[in-house]
Amino acid sequence: FCMDLRITYEDGTEEVIGTGQDWKTSLSPVIFNSIYTAEHYDARLEQPGWDTPGFDDSKWKSSLNTGAPSNNITSQVLHPVRNVEEIPAVRMTKFRLQDLRDELPVSGDESLLYESGATMKPHPGPRL
Repeated sequence: FCMDLRITYEDGTEEVIGTGQDWKTSLSPVIFNSIYTAEHYDARLEQPGWDTPGFDDSKWKSSLNTGAPSNNITSQVLHPVRNVEEIPAVRMTKFRLQDLRDELPVSGDESLLYESGATMKPHPGPRL
């Protein structure tokens, strides 16, 4: 991960916060992400408070410098992926979400209760 965050304050002064080996890293509950199969999320890997001051990051590892995949790093110019519609479930049972009105990849707020270790696997439209 390589980043320079450039902040321009109201008074016109600028600050650059860059990544380096003083940054730390840890696994995320997001274990896979794809535009076609949505986000695979393992809630057991959540670390409450990781984004707040005073969080104990002693179990996190130091980041490593690696080489760039290319000398010409450029941004990808694509249309942004946006949540344009929330499609409510028509019927819910204890551990299954059923009858989504359209054959779309699941995105947005999937606030469902599952037993520990259970898997929710959305089936995106292109594979139906």
